[in-house]
Amino acid sequence: MRPLLAITLAAAVLAAATAAQAAQTVYDDALAPGWSSWSWAKVSLANAAPAHSGGASIAVDAAPWSALYLSHAPMDLSGFKTLTFWVHGGAKGGQSLSVVAVVGGKALTDHFVRVVPHAGTWTEVSVPIAKLGVGGKAIDGLWIQNGSGEALETFYVDDISLQ
Repeated sequence: MRPLLAITLAAAVLAAATAAQAAQTVYDDALAPGWSSWSWAKVSLANAAPAHSGGASIAVDAAPWSALYLSHAPMDLSGFKTLTFWVHGGAKGGQSLSVVAVVGGKALTDHFVRVVPHAGTWTEVSVPIAKLGVGGKAIDGLWIQNGSGEALETFYVDDISLQ
């Protein structure tokens, strides 16, 4: 291989590797620095049980259309491919939840992803960033919203990250 070609290929591989961002924790036993709860559902950010890993999860008591709302200063998601979290449906499960990105203070409700947790168990959820409709825009929050007009049984969320 010619030296110039080898250098060009190495530079391209290095550029691709640095374009992908390392996973960023949003919640793991507590909200990561820079994240805050602006929820209008009743939430406990330090719920002891059940917890997927560690010592705490987020318990969410969601009235009709209310949400767990995690806010952050505008952040570019171009290096991330998925929003990943674990959800537990509590004793009954079957809650209809909508995962929604917030851009410029506006929820992109036309691009929600539906999640239905199972009773008594933790389920991993991986939401492709592209499905949230952010299209290269900086997000300033994430919702996990009660997608129904009825109050829901308590559900739990843990280990939230951007990957």
